Amino acid sequence: MSNSLSGNTSERKCERCGTDKTYMAVTKGGTPYPKWNNNPFKEDSWICGKCYRHLLYRKALPPSHVRRGICIARIGKRVCHKCGGKTTTQKSESTPYDYQNWHRHSTIFGKWLCARCHSNRINEPKKKFKTKQERYQYIGMLFSGTGNPMYGNHTLNLGRVYTPDRNRRVSEAVKKWAKLHPEHYYKIGILGALKARRLGLSGIPTGPELKMEKALRKYKIRYLSQRRYGMGIMDFYLPQGNIALFVDGGVWHADPRKYKPNDILFFKSKASKEWKIVTAKDVWKKDRLHNIYLKSRGYTVVRFWEKEIECDIDRCIEAIKKRIQAFKKRNQMDHITSRKLRLP
Repeated sequence: MSNSLSGNTSERKCERCGTDKTYMAVTKGGTPYPKWNNNPFKEDSWICGKCYRHLLYRKALPPSHVRRGICIARIGKRVCHKCGGKTTTQKSESTPYDYQNWHRHSTIFGKWLCARCHSNRINEPKKKFKTKQERYQYIGMLFSGTGNPMYGNHTLNLGRVYTPDRNRRVSEAVKKWAKLHPEHYYKIGILGALKARRLGLSGIPTGPELKMEKALRKYKIRYLSQRRYGMGIMDFYLPQGNIALFVDGGVWHADPRKYKPNDILFFKSKASKEWKIVTAKDVWKKDRLHNIYLKSRGYTVVRFWEKEIECDIDRCIEAIKKRIQAFKKRNQMDHITSRKLRLP
């Protein structure tokens, strides 16, 4: 910490001396910032670095455990200025305590924002679409006319005559099948979102991804969903173990327990302005290329099939925890080795 008083901040003033200047401190990254201290005697007030040193020297401040109790009591009374609710908690890596994700309001002094409202305020200007209607209009424009992959493909229905009797039998068969497979019609409701995901837009996560996300929250594993990298988007990024986590659907990624290498999948890929038939072997090759790319960038790639998540999600979480522990242990060994090399 620098001994020179600088860092003029118009929105903060010392409660004891009334100055708007304080000592400058430096972050771990080397960025200087004005060091203000919370006043333990009065809420939403500050003490400059000089007065805080004076109080510590004179032993005029309460003991550290009392100051911590005052701080915890103040945090417990905080309410989000926007939604009026509480915020989420996370487990601290350096201490055995849990901490709450509160953020100061950028324009209103003394007000706080919860983690969700703060994230919405930060990411709102970056959104391409403000409402769902704008997003769906954009998707409809892309899939209309020549943008539709089935545009001009009428060979299947050429010369076919639909009689009332045929329509009735098809309707009865569809209703019967719908009663036996209700989960299919739940997916039909989010087909627009799935198309948006394939176009690189944000959409509703799939069922297995929701189940994995719920399990990660339950076991308090930090994650970032839908993180981009050079070749695509990973389903989850786990910073504690530098893990790229993928939840592979049995159909979209051709589960080897269901498909053979030369089996043709129901979707096609566009290459050189032509739609190409996709086999299970092509999908596996694409996934291998993504794995090689991520490993070359230092990531640990973990993939789970949809069936594994549905049958035994706890086993998947245990495998993730083992990878995280191995990553931390490897980092500790590297740190010890580097320290030994620096010793004379």
